[in-house]
Amino acid sequence: MENLGCLFYLLLGLFKLLAIQFSAVAVMMSITFAIRWAINNMEISLVITAIFIIVVLVINKRQNAKLEKERLEAEARARQEEQQKAREKQLREEQLRNSVKYNKLCELFEALKPYREPIILHLNTSAEFNKYNKMTALRVAYDEIFSKYKFLNDNHFLDKFEDILILPYSFSDYVKEKEEALAKSIAHTIQTSVKVIWTYSSPAGRNYYEDSAYITFEELQEYEQNRKLYDPDDSEKARRERERQKMTLRLRHDILKRDHYRCQICGRSAQDGVTLEVDHKKPIAKGGKTEPDNLWTLCRDCNRGKGAEYDYDEDDDW
Repeated sequence: MENLGCLFYLLLGLFKLLAIQFSAVAVMMSITFAIRWAINNMEISLVITAIFIIVVLVINKRQNAKLEKERLEAEARARQEEQQKAREKQLREEQLRNSVKYNKLCELFEALKPYREPIILHLNTSAEFNKYNKMTALRVAYDEIFSKYKFLNDNHFLDKFEDILILPYSFSDYVKEKEEALAKSIAHTIQTSVKVIWTYSSPAGRNYYEDSAYITFEELQEYEQNRKLYDPDDSEKARRERERQKMTLRLRHDILKRDHYRCQICGRSAQDGVTLEVDHKKPIAKGGKTEPDNLWTLCRDCNRGKGAEYDYDEDDDW
């Protein structure tokens, strides 16, 4: 019994020392005990146990070597795949750079950026938002919509696009796919109507509403031809009203922030006890537009003193 205990602790020590799998140790211990009981000889039993340990160590070493070899081969394959992908990507990029058609399409697509951007109208009240519809948006944003179509026509984008389409596609399937996708996007841009978005955000920012409409060139022409019907007032009065409606709370805030919340004539701010207002440099009545370049911050005193007769000089540095 004492010999059996010594054998158990010997095998347990070898297990901890050599980090052999527990299942293998259990098998060896069972075999050793069986042999010990069969031949009743501790020396022979220990020799057999040592042989089994050596065999297991050799097998385990070979398995580890095989796993390490497989790991190294997998890493080598992964590196080769990455290098291959990098070479293919570099080749595709070089093919794109050498494609005359793709480069011309990119230039045209970038030139069309001002036309793609929607017109956004920020409204002051929810009641005004509820009354808005496609025709209202057309009437208010008429000048901007007209300028977009004029921009499209004056630059002859359609003619340029047709000239590019005549060029042959690339022999590379990858480049050809890119060319076709970009050409499709440009065609969609040119054929798409001008988008007008009108929004309202409550002063506290808790409520936000947004709606939109697409204005076609035909609708713009129809509105222009029947403007008197849509706007019973004369065209000048309608123009002034459109410009006044463009003065939103957000636009006022942007101008005040741009001018550092100071009067651009006397330099005073609200901390000096004055009321700041956003004013048109060139009055609406004289053809001025509600655009950032034509707006500035004035105190109420300077604004009242200036009136509508102030002749703003574009070269003055205010």
